Amino acid sequence: MKVHELIERLKDFDNDMEVMFEHPAHDYWRTVLASDILRVEENTVRYAEYHRQHVLAEGYDEDEEASDPRKEVVLIG
Repeated sequence: MKVHELIERLKDFDNDMEVMFEHPAHDYWRTVLASDILRVEENTVRYAEYHRQHVLAEGYDEDEEASDPRKEVVLIG
């Protein structure tokens, strides 16, 4: 999703409505949690085949960068 797409989706909601972050609890009952958003920031990610999704690029050595390019994204957490 691009920033302009997020803005487009949010524009029809009441401006005073709270926004939260949905994520799994990873428990037996498959509970879905709703947490406060504590930050919105720019960061660098790379695709990790092991996780089959993007991970923070911080901490990976430069040799891995060639096969899995990094990209700047907006993180909400």
